[in-house]
Amino acid sequence: MEAIGAVSSIFAIYNQLEKCGKRLHRLKHTFQFAKQEVNLLADEVSACKSLFGIFSHISGPLDNRVMKLARQQKLEETLNSQATFAFGQIGEIFLKLGPLRKQSNASRFEQLIAKLRWHWMKDEVQLPLITLASFKMTLTALNCLLILDFRLREMKKPSVSKSEMKSLKMQMKQLRRVINRQERCLRRLSERMSEFSGTSTQPKLVVNTKSMVVTINQIKQNPLSEAQSLINEDILDSSARTSTPSSEKKSSIKSRKTFVSPLSRTRTDISGPSQPGSNSEADAPVGEENVQEILVFHDYGDGNREIHEGGSSISHSSPNEFPDSMKSTYAPMPPFRYSDLRLRKQGKRDD
Repeated sequence: MEAIGAVSSIFAIYNQLEKCGKRLHRLKHTFQFAKQEVNLLADEVSACKSLFGIFSHISGPLDNRVMKLARQQKLEETLNSQATFAFGQIGEIFLKLGPLRKQSNASRFEQLIAKLRWHWMKDEVQLPLITLASFKMTLTALNCLLILDFRLREMKKPSVSKSEMKSLKMQMKQLRRVINRQERCLRRLSERMSEFSGTSTQPKLVVNTKSMVVTINQIKQNPLSEAQSLINEDILDSSARTSTPSSEKKSSIKSRKTFVSPLSRTRTDISGPSQPGSNSEADAPVGEENVQEILVFHDYGDGNREIHEGGSSISHSSPNEFPDSMKSTYAPMPPFRYSDLRLRKQGKRDD
């Protein structure tokens, strides 16, 4: 029975919004006076109608957690009362502006009285505008809570991938911000309603708005706490994943040591015993006279070392200096000699 009552209240509110919206859009073209205020009311009613259409669409399954709490707190009755009050205020404004319509049969004196009355009482438009604003904020918070509850149920499915999980968590963060922001705005709006203490319906209006603030606060506790716990788990997992590579990187840096030892020797001293006929000036490699050599030792911490010449790719370790398991498989290219160039040119001329 509670679900049937909630559905009937939802349809009643939607019918009131639709009827009031049609009336506003029909009458705003017939007013010669107070067009700005009527347009503001029409825009607010249209926005409330759109939000309520979204709410009635996504609140189809009335057995979810948010709708159960809303029915327990009788939120639909409070919304219906707020909408009825706003439409009653709008109807009174239309009666006061009736003589100012284009097709009105009022006399000039009646139109003058209506203009003077509207000039001194135009602030009355603020009351239905604030009422519709509270109605709109409550609907926005309810829509976000329904979507958040639906996203939480999606995350519990075992078929959700990591990319989908990340997207769902980002959506939950944004929904949490919107829900908290709407609740703060609704609380400030209820405090602002105390300015209209002269109206006879002000106490009921303030009570309804404060009741909506309390209801939204109670409904949001479980979904927001569950979403916060899931987001915190993701933050802890990401911090644990990022801490592991950094420790491995530090250990690898500690296990590798590099020693640089400058040596003042020529390339012929490093390369081993001289070959016959290689001491001539023509057979010497290009740019090898009195070259300052640097030997770089790399110690990997596990007993393995590599020794190579700084600025050169030639290995200077002797075959007997290290065991076979530590020898490099890199075969360097022999140095360029003038004799090779002369032989190559001579072969081309013979051809």
